[in-house]
Amino acid sequence: MHTTESFFFGGYDLVCCANATLSGRYYPSLVVMKRVWPTRPRTIDLARESFSSKALAIDAARCRGIEWVTEFG
Repeated sequence: MHTTESFFFGGYDLVCCANATLSGRYYPSLVVMKRVWPTRPRTIDLARESFSSKALAIDAARCRGIEWVTEFG
């Protein structure tokens, strides 16, 4: 099961997910989508680091999304 939260930063929607593992840990995933045309969603690769809570995993994805938008957006 996974938990998803969406954030808005710099004209982009950041869809951050915390995906559960069988060991009870969570790993983050991130999709970045521009709010104006073209709105092609981009899945951003994240380090395969696991976290002890959903909130930490989502925060890691959000931080990476902000970094991506700042550098490449």
